[in-house]
Amino acid sequence: QQIAEVGADMARQRNAEMLRTKIVYARDMRTHRLAIAAYEQAWQEKVERIGNLNFPDEARRDKLSGGLVLAVGIKPDGGVYSVQLQQSSGHAVLDDAARHIVELAAPFAPLTEEILEAVDVLVITRTWRFDSNYRLETRSR
Repeated sequence: QQIAEVGADMARQRNAEMLRTKIVYARDMRTHRLAIAAYEQAWQEKVERIGNLNFPDEARRDKLSGGLVLAVGIKPDGGVYSVQLQQSSGHAVLDDAARHIVELAAPFAPLTEEILEAVDVLVITRTWRFDSNYRLETRSR
């Protein structure tokens, strides 16, 4: 019973924290557009650089290509808050590779003071394209 009570307390604390956290999708930001755009550009360049250096071997071997949509939540310190697959490529290898690339690329630059005026967690949503030439490109939705 004590274990159940402790677990329930922890769940309540987590839920309360989530309610206090302002999670905002970059595409929905109406203020600080220049700061958001600059942050997204740097984020995209890093993800693509790391992704192209770590293109999945299995995808290369099996000549897989495809696109997927991934939403990545960034904490104030540049750490990853969340990674959510919003649309699969149809290939688990590519979906998993995108998540792995985010892990490899993290941490990202800390959110700027200007961005932090509006958000606690910034969510960047991108379409990821793994092509048959063994390249990764991302683009905004």
